[in-house]
Amino acid sequence: MVLFYTASQDATLYLQQPYQNSGIDEMLEISKIYYGDIKDTARALIQFDTTPISKSIFDGIINSSFTASLQLKIAKVEELSARFQIEAYPISQSWENGTGTRFDNLTTNGASWYYRNGADTTTKWNTTYIEGLGASFNPFTTGSTTGLGGTWYTSSVVSQSFAYTLEDINLNITPFIKLWNSGSINNNGIILKYPTSKEDDVIDYGTIKLFSKETNTIYQPKLEVVYNDFSFNTGSLASVTGSAEDGYKVIITNLKKEYTADTKIQIRVKGR
Repeated sequence: MVLFYTASQDATLYLQQPYQNSGIDEMLEISKIYYGDIKDTARALIQFDTTPISKSIFDGIINSSFTASLQLKIAKVEELSARFQIEAYPISQSWENGTGTRFDNLTTNGASWYYRNGADTTTKWNTTYIEGLGASFNPFTTGSTTGLGGTWYTSSVVSQSFAYTLEDINLNITPFIKLWNSGSINNNGIILKYPTSKEDDVIDYGTIKLFSKETNTIYQPKLEVVYNDFSFNTGSLASVTGSAEDGYKVIITNLKKEYTADTKIQIRVKGR
């Protein structure tokens, strides 16, 4: 069985627009570029409501062998490095989507580089930053040395590497789902970024623009959950022993070219 979930909220945090919210922008961005001596970094935030998944696991509908993947479609890239890596971490604090876009609807009422709930709340991502000493974080969490631009759990990370190819982002976030489901950490969503070592060096790695949940296309971010829900009923048929070399064949007698979504499918398999 394959289940798809769409995002409940998403936004991009921009280093050079530290107060600007982009909660309803049609694009999410991951970037690290230089404008002369000025560095700009962008990190994407995305969150899914995983309550239905947790309920299905509790009810025994989804078994423990499930896998979950975060799928994002790339809309555009700019000055992208030939080799790069995208990392994803569980976010360690709550945040608000907001109603801004990067350039058109300028507002500070949601997550930004400085604030996780908007400038009006003055709730910074990390309130322990001290000038000259940097920021301190709770155990097993980290963030920028300035304490801004999001905070995330270091105990769980997944990544995708690219080398001379450009594919859509597809990250196996099964460990995140299991942590959220167990109650080990709260589901505050996922932050996607270049590795910190790359963000801190002096090299351009380019910009990746991804379709957000506000896109007018069919390419919204998706959480795909896959699990086995099949069962076998052999009936009264006698077991077939042998191999293809002995003349045995396995055939499917009722396979269709197309199936309607959410339909339970029965496939008849015969040996002769």
